[in-house]
Amino acid sequence: MFSVVLVTYNREKQLFDALKSVESQSYLPKEIILINNGAKKYKKSDFKLTRLFKKKILIINNKKNLFQSAARNKGSYIAKGEFLCFLDDDDKWEKNYL
Repeated sequence: MFSVVLVTYNREKQLFDALKSVESQSYLPKEIILINNGAKKYKKSDFKLTRLFKKKILIINNKKNLFQSAARNKGSYIAKGEFLCFLDDDDKWEKNYL
């Protein structure tokens, strides 16, 4: 039902916290699309997520910084969920956000 589009730019600690907040939702999203605008390239093994979430996460490592709006648009085009939810890498959701 929900697709989460999470954009990050060189804030690894905050990104991990944001992902944990998505993982702890009482209603789990269909997918998480991580758009990485930063210098470090991520892969699924970089994140300590449950097996279920490793299947749900799609990581897009951009070659250059697309900035917030273009990165969100890119995630929106890929999303398969009925509803889009946007999360910044320095934000966290309360447990019942979704």
